[in-house]
Amino acid sequence: MGRWIVRIVLALTAAAGLAAQDAPLGSERYTGTLELEISIEQLSTWAAQGQAAVQHQAAGKAFLLTGSMAKPIQSPGDTYMALIEFSEGKWIGTSRIELFRVYLELAGAEFEALGGITPGTRAIVVADKPTVKAGPDGKPAIYLRVISLRLLR
Repeated sequence: MGRWIVRIVLALTAAAGLAAQDAPLGSERYTGTLELEISIEQLSTWAAQGQAAVQHQAAGKAFLLTGSMAKPIQSPGDTYMALIEFSEGKWIGTSRIELFRVYLELAGAEFEALGGITPGTRAIVVADKPTVKAGPDGKPAIYLRVISLRLLR
């Protein structure tokens, strides 16, 4: 019962916040299972478990995530493709923040507007298909395909 109340509150909070924000980039609709109880912190820890475990845990699910974006890294080519670090922090005591990251893979002309974002811009993302790849530091990291993204201003 408590889980359903949390889900309803999260959905209503997200809906209220989205009503006052920019139009979404990417698809405006998603049909399928949307996981509301997973955070960037939890997803980032999945990387150490390997691709098989990640596929098992994420099978048939998309994730609703909020976080801060870094500057997109664009791939050269005719079709717009970019990679964005998406992060959230957690206070450890009163003097230290632990940072958790996943990487968002964007494909399609509808995401070109993100080329001019300021690092630190907050966003709500619906993403799926987590894969484990080497991150910039060489350690395993989670990469997600973005279905829809909405900037929070």
